[in-house]
Amino acid sequence: MIPENFSKALLRSAKNDVPLPNAKVRAMAHVEHALADAMQAAAAGNGALVAAKTLATVKVAVAAAVLAGAAGLGGGYELGRTSAPPVKITSAPTARAVAAEASALPVPAAVLARRPAASGAPAEAAAPADVCTAAEVVKADKCSTPKPGSSVTFAMKTRCSEASLDVFWVDESCREVFRGLVAPGATFWQDSYEGHVFRVRDHATHRLVSEISPARLEAAQDRAKYWKGPRTELPLVVVHEGDTPIPESPVPECTRGGGRGAVLHVKNERKTEPIALMRVDFDCKETGHPQMIAPGTVAEVGCSEGHAFRVRDASGALLTDVVPTFLDTSTYLTVP
Repeated sequence: MIPENFSKALLRSAKNDVPLPNAKVRAMAHVEHALADAMQAAAAGNGALVAAKTLATVKVAVAAAVLAGAAGLGGGYELGRTSAPPVKITSAPTARAVAAEASALPVPAAVLARRPAASGAPAEAAAPADVCTAAEVVKADKCSTPKPGSSVTFAMKTRCSEASLDVFWVDESCREVFRGLVAPGATFWQDSYEGHVFRVRDHATHRLVSEISPARLEAAQDRAKYWKGPRTELPLVVVHEGDTPIPESPVPECTRGGGRGAVLHVKNERKTEPIALMRVDFDCKETGHPQMIAPGTVAEVGCSEGHAFRVRDASGALLTDVVPTFLDTSTYLTVP
């Protein structure tokens, strides 16, 4: 549950940020977590009052997230970049007719069955001791520099087995600005700059777990320059009529941060069956609703160079993996 005084501070700071177009999607992630807290509080016998108080903070979290859009200074940050970009379906030879057909395609039950479990599904058994709960309290003694250096993209993996974590950016005046909530065992991605400082706190107790200042890898390109280039045309993915399923296996590569905007084209040469394009997230899990591609059509998918996908047939069987196509120059960290 978000502390009442923290919620008010979050709302005030959010009004100074510029909202991103997908702020609503990011806000709902916070809503989902808060609702889960409310359900747990009620189940533990803490009564309706505790659950209601938790739900009351949802309104503040939603308002703040929508206002801020999880954007950083001038919108230069993205929280995880896990929201799905818009997908445009084109076709050959009649674009309008086939696009309408593709949008109306039902999602086969077999494909839906292979989607990841809902967030409310029972979690795996927790480790005997949560390293985040047992970790010593860290002293906060750093602030972001007034003039940050080169761009850096970092991935922070939490080793917590039970505790959720809050990530805050620390500005040059040492004020903490909320950046995101990280579930136990999940990975948090952030675009930042050298000289910037982040504090990681236990979501329930607000105790400081870690204070980090990510450094840019030597091989990394400067994001401000690299992202100004044209969108990258990713290699065409073609599913042929005679292609057979490949053995089911773990995702070979997760989606990664630091990539430039890109376009992926997936062509379905099959005459009678649609195929399903599945997005892969930063934790190597298939996520979101399957994008059904009608027979004889080409799907044009807006994404980034660091995005990964899987293609399945109408029965849900795996056909191929689409992995990130650029050199990964992200900085990887673990907490605590």
